[in-house]
Amino acid sequence: MDFSLRLLGAMMLSTWTLWPAAARGGGGEADVSIVVDDGTTVVQPLGPITWTITVHNAGPDDAIAQVADTFPDVVSDIAWQCTPSGSAVCAADGTGDISDLVSIPAGDSLVYVASGVVEAALNSTVSNTALVATLNGIVDPDSSNNVSTDIDQVAYTEPPIVGKVDSVPVAPESCGLPDGIEMRTNPTQIELHFSQAMLNPAGDTEPVDVTNPDNYRVIEAGSDGVFTTADCASAPTGDDVTVALTGLDYDDGTNLVALHVDPDMKALPAGSYRVIACGAGLADASGILLDGARNGSAGSDFRSDFRILGSNLLVNPNFDHPLANGWTWRSGYMLDDPADADGSPFSGSVAEPGATDTITIHDMIQCVSGIGAGYYTLSFRTLNNRAGQFAQLYSDNACVDSYDPFTSLFTGLPSEVPGAWDLGADGPLKLVAPIPPGGFAFRVEARLEDVPMGTTARMDSWTLRKEDDDILFRSGTDFPTPCTPP
Repeated sequence: MDFSLRLLGAMMLSTWTLWPAAARGGGGEADVSIVVDDGTTVVQPLGPITWTITVHNAGPDDAIAQVADTFPDVVSDIAWQCTPSGSAVCAADGTGDISDLVSIPAGDSLVYVASGVVEAALNSTVSNTALVATLNGIVDPDSSNNVSTDIDQVAYTEPPIVGKVDSVPVAPESCGLPDGIEMRTNPTQIELHFSQAMLNPAGDTEPVDVTNPDNYRVIEAGSDGVFTTADCASAPTGDDVTVALTGLDYDDGTNLVALHVDPDMKALPAGSYRVIACGAGLADASGILLDGARNGSAGSDFRSDFRILGSNLLVNPNFDHPLANGWTWRSGYMLDDPADADGSPFSGSVAEPGATDTITIHDMIQCVSGIGAGYYTLSFRTLNNRAGQFAQLYSDNACVDSYDPFTSLFTGLPSEVPGAWDLGADGPLKLVAPIPPGGFAFRVEARLEDVPMGTTARMDSWTLRKEDDDILFRSGTDFPTPCTPP
């Protein structure tokens, strides 16, 4: 007898004693099944491939079975491990094809993980079929689940990159936020535009998942204004501070992820910020990790810095949340609308459909407390309507005390260009006004007036900002001219 056959017989005899007596005795009925899957439909030439092969016995009796997987010739360096559950028995590991005599008590499973390297040609396919069959007279009542095949297309895919960083409200179209930019826009969300569709398994907790918040960092520089936190691998160092993410959204149509930086969608205040996307936790749909450094190598972090000049004091200024979050209605009919001046799928506006041809006024208010001495500006964007903006000064911090009507500081103007989000002919609709010292509050009133019948009027992107000597006379954009993508 050949030595290898004698060795196999000895191994089977030693394993046999570990198997359930019912299975060793033969007979019975056991529904065994097998599933093979590598979690993707596209693999890369000379790239890794890993299959998970799950074998299960639904019973009612224990089973002895043969598991087989003859791997495709176009995959090399195959190595595998088997992990049994319950009292199941399988070979612990091996290389090359799987041909394993196993014991699976009713209700137990075996999980094989097999890895290799794809040697297939570009634009071909890799097909892998795994089988399981009962032995020793055990009847399988359903043979339709005894064979499973996984098929992948072979395509060369560049690692994904972050093509653009943007914000809500959005930066100039096609430009985004170039690294190191200073801006007066106050983001309520930070947007990362990926170059490809990203891996997005169910839920938000998988280690490699575009919707897992652990795969992003937003860092604010401390009082020295200097960042010492360089990547995702380390906790914030020096006086850097982590900005807690309160959630995120991913749009697989645009490959855009939006990071929420405040539960009430209040804007980031003035300061220096760094956003990091983690190269070890973000991958495209074929499993290729992020090339954050843009050097052609997968697995590196992306990093971009920006500085915000001035703080937006309003809550929910871009209507990223329902209208009632931060705003209250004083009169009229207003509603949330998906149309957005910021160009974001994760933001919106407030709208009022014109229902009559009579003069109507619809408005909503927000009280901003803790106002001190200084100069303030108020601005917004409007679409298809006459719109008013007002800020009235109160002598308390709750907008309940009487106020002097002559302290109404801002006046609105009509929308100039029908069908377009309008900032007015000379830029944002705003005036600068002094605030006397003491404890004061602004009552900000957002108003839509005389909306024509059959026309929907909208407002968006409200900003109430205290000015200072550094930014009082800046244009409000500070973007390169001409603007080019990062």
